[in-house]
Amino acid sequence: MIYRDEDRWRMTKTTHAVTIPVKVLRGSSAKLPCDLTPSDPLDPVYIVLWFREESNIPIYTEGRESLRFRVEYSACSCRSTTVKVLRGSSAKLPCDLTPSDPLDPVYIVLWFREESNIPIYTFDVRGRPLGEGKHRPGSSSISSRSQFDQSSLIIDPVNEDDRGTFVCRVDFRTSPTKYTKVQLVVIVPPEKPKILYLNGTRAETVVGPYNEGEALYLVCETIGGEPLPNVTWTRGGKEVDATSEILGSRVINRLEIQSLTREHFESVLTCEATNYRLSVPEKDFVTIDMNLRPLAIQILTPGSPMSAGREYQMACEVFGSRPQPSVTWTLHGKPLDDHRVNGGSGRNISVSILTLKTKKSDDGATLRCQARNPAAGSGWIEDSAVLGVRYAPELEIALGRNLNGSQIKEGDDVYFECNVDANPDVQRLHWTLDGKKLDEDLGRGIIFSPNTLVLQKVKRSQSGNYRCHARNPEGEGSSRPLRLAVRYAPVCRGEQKTLVGVSLRGTVNVTCSLDARPLQDLTFHWGFNTSTDVVEVSKRRTSASNGTNVLLYSPRTEFEFGTLLCWGQNSVGTQLVPCAFQVLEAGPPEMPSNCSLRNQTTRWLSVTCEANFDGGLPQRFFLELFDAESGKLRKNVTSPKAEFHVESPIDGGSLTLVIYAANDEGRSKSVFLDVRTAMLLDRRQGESSAFPPPLTPFLGIVSGVVGLSIVSLLVARLVYTSRRRERAKRNQEGNPDLIHACPPGKEPEGGAKGREEEAFLQRHVIYGALQAKVCPSSLKALLVERLLFFHSFFTLFSVPSLRMAGKIPWRNGRWEVGRSRILLPDRTGRSVEVEAKAKVKVKA
Repeated sequence: MIYRDEDRWRMTKTTHAVTIPVKVLRGSSAKLPCDLTPSDPLDPVYIVLWFREESNIPIYTEGRESLRFRVEYSACSCRSTTVKVLRGSSAKLPCDLTPSDPLDPVYIVLWFREESNIPIYTFDVRGRPLGEGKHRPGSSSISSRSQFDQSSLIIDPVNEDDRGTFVCRVDFRTSPTKYTKVQLVVIVPPEKPKILYLNGTRAETVVGPYNEGEALYLVCETIGGEPLPNVTWTRGGKEVDATSEILGSRVINRLEIQSLTREHFESVLTCEATNYRLSVPEKDFVTIDMNLRPLAIQILTPGSPMSAGREYQMACEVFGSRPQPSVTWTLHGKPLDDHRVNGGSGRNISVSILTLKTKKSDDGATLRCQARNPAAGSGWIEDSAVLGVRYAPELEIALGRNLNGSQIKEGDDVYFECNVDANPDVQRLHWTLDGKKLDEDLGRGIIFSPNTLVLQKVKRSQSGNYRCHARNPEGEGSSRPLRLAVRYAPVCRGEQKTLVGVSLRGTVNVTCSLDARPLQDLTFHWGFNTSTDVVEVSKRRTSASNGTNVLLYSPRTEFEFGTLLCWGQNSVGTQLVPCAFQVLEAGPPEMPSNCSLRNQTTRWLSVTCEANFDGGLPQRFFLELFDAESGKLRKNVTSPKAEFHVESPIDGGSLTLVIYAANDEGRSKSVFLDVRTAMLLDRRQGESSAFPPPLTPFLGIVSGVVGLSIVSLLVARLVYTSRRRERAKRNQEGNPDLIHACPPGKEPEGGAKGREEEAFLQRHVIYGALQAKVCPSSLKALLVERLLFFHSFFTLFSVPSLRMAGKIPWRNGRWEVGRSRILLPDRTGRSVEVEAKAKVKVKA
C-alpha cells in the first residue's frame, strides 16, 4: 500500500502480511481481501496496488493521483517494438491499451524510461471516460516535448539524447497490467557530401570541358552520421557506383569514368550520403561539360528558283557540335565571307547564314559548307548544293564567218549571228538598226532565221548600229551595238546650195559636199559642163576638208556662166552622178512668200515668211509698218531671217505691213499684209517705199475681173499655140530644130556679131521660152515655140529661171539647138540631168 507522507509517496510492502487463503472454482470469481486500515487513522489511502508475489509489477492499481515510484521487475513477457526516427523529427511510441476483458476500462497509463522509475508521462482515466483522461507530463526535458494520443506517445522533436528504451504501463480496473516496451532509435544524418578532384580541390557545379574519349575522376566525401552513411554516385537517377570506403568518421566514394561519350554531355553526377532509408539523402552534384565533334551538316537553299542579281540567304545547319563550330562557305572553290553563325532551335544545332548575291556565272556552280570544332579536335565535315540561277538573256552579236566588216561594200550579202545565253530559254528575238526595230522584208532582202539576220545586196542606207534583243521570264537583254559601215563610192551630200550667184569677173566660193566610205582616200574633181563635153577645172583653186571641197570660182567671160560639176573618187569607185551647181549672174532676190501673222496681241505681233531664191548673194529681210489710214511709216525692222517680232504701235487703228528681201544687187518685190484683216495683198510694184492705196471693195471686184480676163487670155493663147504648132509641123522644111541667122547685111542689135548673139541666147531661157531680139527690124523676135522638159518637178508658175547647159553650137551661120541635156534643181536642191528638146521658128 502507498501512503502520502509529506507530499512524497512511499511504497511499503507489508512484512507482517496476513495470508488469507481464498478458494474458488475455476471459472468463477475470486474475492481477495485487502486491509486498508492505516496505522494513522488520519492518513487516507491514495492508491492500492496489487502484485503477484513473484513480480514487482503491479497487476492492479487504484488511486486518485499519479505517483512517482520505482517499479522493480526482473522480467516480463511484454510486447517489444523498435521505432527509428531522424533527429529533429517526431517519434510516435506505440502503447497497447487493449484489456483482456473488453469491458474492463483503462484506469491509468504510465510512461517510463527503462533506466528510471519516474514516469515521464501519465494519462489518468480513473473515474472518467477515456476521451476525458488527464494528461500529466513529467518534469524531465523529454516530458515537455511529449504528448499522448490515447494510443501512442508522441515526442516532437526528437533529440539525439532521446534514444533508448521506453516502457508503457497500462492499468485496468480488473484486467492485469500491460507493459509495452519500445526501443527508440534516433538517426543522426551525416554532413552534406562534397565532390572533389583527385588532388583534393573542390569541384564546381560544372566540371570540364572534356573531350570525347577522355577519362573523368571524381571523389565524393561525407563526414559523420549515426549510423555512418552509405555514399553512392548516380547519373540521371540511375546508380553508377555504390562502393563506399570508411576512413574514420569520413566516408568516401571514388568515381572513375574511363572514356567519356557524348551521352555524358550535360549529364548530372549526383553524390548521395544516407544512413536511413526514410531520410532525405544529403546530396552534392556536378554537371559534365564537353567539347563535341559535329555529327552532321546540311545546306538549306531557297525553294524557288534564284534570279541573278538578287540577294538570297542560305542556311547551313551543323548538328551535334559543342561549342559552336567553325563554318566555311566556298563557291567556285573560293571562300565567301558574308556569313554569320547563330544558335539553332535545337540542342547543339548551329546555323550559319550566308548572304549571297547570285550571278549568272553561279548557275550550275557547287556551293559548299564545311564545319569543324577545333576545341574538340575534329576534322572537317561538309555538305554541297548545286545552284540553279536564272538570268535574263545575254547576247553577243557578230558578223558571219568569213566576213570582214571593214571590206563590206554596197551590193554585198551580209549576215549577222546572235549568240544567246539565257536561263530559261528566250521566248523571242528581234533585231534593231540604230534603235529602230527591223521587220522581215523578203522584197528588200531582209531575211530572219533563228539567231541570224541576212541582208541581201546591202545598201549604204543600211549602215548603222545593229543589235539583237531577246526576252525570257527574267527580263530582256540586248547585245552591244555592232557597227556596220558599208563602203560605197562618193555621192552628193544633201542640202547643198546648188544655185550660185556671182557677178562677171567676181569671185564666189562653190562648196561641194560628198558622202563616201571610206572618206580618207576621197579625191575631188571639178568640171564645167558644155553642150559637148566637160572641161576640167584646175584643182589649184580648191581646198578640201572632211568630205567638203571649196572651189574659188571667178567667171571671166559670159561663157563661164553655166553648170559646174563636182564628183569624187575613192577606193570603192568613182561617183556615178556628179553634183551640179548652176552659176548664175547675180541679181536681186526673189520676193518672200507665205507670209502670215503669229501670236498677234494689242502690243506685239509676229510675222513669219518663207525665204526664196537669194539671187546668188546673201539676202536680208525688211519689214515696214505703215499707218493704214494716213500712210505714215511707223516703224521699220531688219532681220537676217524671214521672221519678225515687233511691238505693235496700234492705237485703235490698223497697220499695213510691207515685207521684202534685198541683197547687194537690189531688192525683191514686196508683200503687203493688213494687220487688221490679216489679208495678204500680193502687190507686185517695183518699189516698196511708195505706200499703195488702201484696198477697197471696188478694187477687189476689179481685181477679180482682171484675173478672170488673164485666165481667158492664157487659155486662148494655149489654143492658138497648139494650132500654130500643127501648121509649123506641116510647113516646116529642112531641120525644124535649127535657128537661122540674120539675113546678110543685117547685124544683131547692138552691133554684136555671131558669138555675142550665141551668148545672148544661152543666157535667156525663161519659163520654157527663148525671148530675144537677134536682128534689127527685119527679125523682130526669135521665139522658141516648143521646149519640152521631161521632169515632173516643173509647173507653170514654179519653174525658176534656167540656162541651157553649155553652148549652143553655131555652124554654117545657124544655131543648132536640137536635143540638149540640161541640169535642173530638184526639190532637195540637188541637180538632176534632164533632156530638153526645142522646136524654134524665126519670125520677121
